[in-house]
Amino acid sequence: MLTGSATGNYGFLQLAEDYTDFIYVVTRSAKPKEIIVSKLTYFPNKNKFTEAIDFKSSKVRVFCIKAIRENTVDTEIPQGYKQIAHSLAVFKTINREWLYVHDPKNREYYASANESIKTLAGDCDDHSILMASCIKMVGGTPRLVLTEGHVYPELYLGKKKQADTAIKMLIYKMFPTESKHKAINFHIDENKNIWLNMDYTSRYPGGKFMNETILGTYTLY
Repeated sequence: MLTGSATGNYGFLQLAEDYTDFIYVVTRSAKPKEIIVSKLTYFPNKNKFTEAIDFKSSKVRVFCIKAIRENTVDTEIPQGYKQIAHSLAVFKTINREWLYVHDPKNREYYASANESIKTLAGDCDDHSILMASCIKMVGGTPRLVLTEGHVYPELYLGKKKQADTAIKMLIYKMFPTESKHKAINFHIDENKNIWLNMDYTSRYPGGKFMNETILGTYTLY
């Protein structure tokens, strides 16, 4: 090992890097928080969410492009992962500024993405609508997850191999400070698809689940 280090071949540095990758795979990828079934399609007011997710809006597109320019370096994105990287970039901009504001008393209000990009404020419904709209706009696949008294967005990462690469990009390139020494939380559906938590309650994607009891999901293909 000493000889390898001295000659520039496999040495302590390479061993440390390999060990880091091993720990990453074991602690970050192999043990998801829980497995849920994507067939849980119960989702009240689904039509109102659908109407508010105006991902085709030019204003949403401009907002996304600005966020991407601010938060990503394309040369560091693995080939085939731009849609995920761009979704993470949008998350960073939204969550840096998001202000929680309650709905009117005794009334549900569903702000459109067009409205929310102007204010970057609202409740969990509004954040989920905006995040889902932006993910759709940049070519990603979002889904909304309903829990007791809360709704939040998730981002499709693919199967385990693809998700490992995406999560590694998240940890080491896009959110190295925010995610340091923290678990990355995601769900696996019955088809072994991996969905990353994109809730506003953490400073990085993959934060701790606010509520682990899932009532329903709504996937936006």
